[in-house]
Amino acid sequence: VDTIKTQLSELGREFPRLTTPVLLVLTSRMKRPGDLLKMLQEVRLGGTPQDKEGLTKDLSGIVVGNLLRQTSDMDRNSQSASSEDLAATAERLTEGLNSVNDTVLNLKDREMSRKVDGARAEIGDFVKRTIVADVDRTLITSLFSPEIAASAGDQVKKAEQLALALRKSAKLAPHLGIKRDVDSKIAEVRKQVERETEAALRDRDQRTGLVSAEAQRRMFNSLRVIEILAGSDEAERLYRDWHKRMA
Repeated sequence: VDTIKTQLSELGREFPRLTTPVLLVLTSRMKRPGDLLKMLQEVRLGGTPQDKEGLTKDLSGIVVGNLLRQTSDMDRNSQSASSEDLAATAERLTEGLNSVNDTVLNLKDREMSRKVDGARAEIGDFVKRTIVADVDRTLITSLFSPEIAASAGDQVKKAEQLALALRKSAKLAPHLGIKRDVDSKIAEVRKQVERETEAALRDRDQRTGLVSAEAQRRMFNSLRVIEILAGSDEAERLYRDWHKRMA
């Protein structure tokens, strides 16, 4: 941003009419376009203060419009995208919205504020529908379906990716107004993983009385998911508890 600031200052002194198209290109490509909007307050671009205020307002409108368009594109492409990609896209758009929030508030433009709130609501709804809604069913199937061996690496990886997407959704949730929904889903996933793991650990070899190797593999797969969702301390606590039951 500092480099852009320097270059824009030089451009504003020599060719002030070129600053607007350059800014349009930059705001359409930046992950956090709001950082550029804030920077405009510190850069001399030529023209009057009123010109700069008008430019800031126009650029803010374009940035918000781009974010709305990307939100719509995200929804259309959701069927072919992985949970990991969906969460990354939602994170990028949320960062973009957060970055323009202060600028939009300072402009005191009700229509633009309404658009920002609308985009935020759309992203929140998207996260709930495409990542959160069925994650418990899909994740539990990947870890515990009788038709899927616990050593099936692709299914274990899928479960981990789902858990990572859910964790990323939890970080975005306060900004999107969906914290209660995501927290509830994480609690439900943890409850189901623990219940299914404990059921698996009751599967003992009839000759030796020991927990089967398959059940032990499922336990370690579950611990990885718990670690992603709740942290290493909670995974360690569960491991000690489950290990006692295996004795």
